Amino acid sequence: MRSSVRSSGYVARGAIKYLVTGYSSGNAQTPWIHGSGDVFSIDKFINNKIVNRLKRCIEMMSEQGIVASLWSGGLDSTIATYYFAKKKGWTIQPYHILIRMGSGKDAREREAIIRVYEALKDQFPNVLTPKREKHRIRPSDCRNQELIEFVRDEFGVKKVILGTHHTTQTSTEDSNCKSLTERTGVDVWDLQKLGYPEKRDQFLVGVKLLGVEVLKMTFSCQLWFRKPCGRCFSCKDRAKLFEEVDVKE
Repeated sequence: MRSSVRSSGYVARGAIKYLVTGYSSGNAQTPWIHGSGDVFSIDKFINNKIVNRLKRCIEMMSEQGIVASLWSGGLDSTIATYYFAKKKGWTIQPYHILIRMGSGKDAREREAIIRVYEALKDQFPNVLTPKREKHRIRPSDCRNQELIEFVRDEFGVKKVILGTHHTTQTSTEDSNCKSLTERTGVDVWDLQKLGYPEKRDQFLVGVKLLGVEVLKMTFSCQLWFRKPCGRCFSCKDRAKLFEEVDVKE
């Protein structure tokens, strides 16, 4: 019995070492685990699902204290991400959640995120490289809640930044930080919480913080074209905002 317990301990320690280094102490080329004088393949003891779960745990432990941002590449989430990075000094991990699985809109959003990140990475070193994750959501009025629950469950996130305002095209509860915090158990922040409830107010904050040229790099269109359509509500709101600061895109 004692040798069996000792063997299990060797296997567990070897598994963790394999996850971290890619190999065990027995052979630097092949991931084997040693126990009780025999050689066992890691695949016999740990299936891929458990390996992935352990890797997630290691990720979560290394990300303690990091604030997540749900970054869509649009004006609202871009301004919120960098505002909190500047004003609060938080280390922020942006997540771009692919909810349409391969659509043109997801691709345009990703391109916008990379453009903005590359332009600002020296100025904002506390905004980490954006991560891309896939999560198919159900059609509902609770999209923000579902995305928050996703990053909470997958990455152990405890604080999230959203780009919302009181005219956001979702339900009132789904754009309210207090309501989202109560329903998800995650500390949710947006610019409404700091006294900027209107989209126009938030845009002017973004102009002052990031400059018009950076804000032009974002993507707000609701359709899947290479260029903004100019007809959807997001394009019309965006054009109006830029006109107010006497800038044409």
